[in-house]
Amino acid sequence: MQFGSGAGAKAPVPQLGFDHVQIAVADLAAAAARFLADYGLRSLAGGRHTGRGTANRIIPLGECYLELITIADEGQAAHHPASQRVVQALAESTLFPVWVARVDGLAAERERLLRLGLPLPPLTEGSRTKPDGTRLEWRMQEVVAQGEPSPLPFLIEWRVPAEQYPGWLPQADPQRRVRFRSLLLRDPAPARAQRHLEEVLKGHAGWWSVEEGEAGVREVALAGPGGPIRLS
Repeated sequence: MQFGSGAGAKAPVPQLGFDHVQIAVADLAAAAARFLADYGLRSLAGGRHTGRGTANRIIPLGECYLELITIADEGQAAHHPASQRVVQALAESTLFPVWVARVDGLAAERERLLRLGLPLPPLTEGSRTKPDGTRLEWRMQEVVAQGEPSPLPFLIEWRVPAEQYPGWLPQADPQRRVRFRSLLLRDPAPARAQRHLEEVLKGHAGWWSVEEGEAGVREVALAGPGGPIRLS
């Protein structure tokens, strides 16, 4: 992955891989306290997503992160498919609205997926301003129309210096010892979903699996100093 221009070295992250998963919560502060108490995972203040009606907090893990996300403006969220995932997840008490794969060169990835016959919507721009005034910018490619529940991710290309990536932590930070391990995904037609995932992820495997069930993310597995952490 290539970060945008700016100070600092590029982060040691893969060209295509797990970036983050959204965790839908009704109250950001309460969720942050719960993750700290239950798992020892601290979170950082995030911000509001411009025009999308959502707000977040970030649990950084160094090369990826967990995103606590809530609805901050129902009117704005009603007009944005990605935000509607969060609305639906909260209404149905579903933990994970969507997961996100990080790519290097999103325009080229879009062309590759179009050649495979996927009916993709246009690329979209995203941004939010951190509490310190820093502006984060990225581009996204939805793979599933209208924000419908799916085991498929959306794709993201960050346009930030490495040290501004939301998951970034100093090498000495103890939270870096918590590592992402795997995703358990679900779909009513798991064999078909697996084929589509292999296409989208260019064959990258070993850290995700699909089982039969209601479409979406079933479990996120982490590994920490105290043992496995399973979020489901």
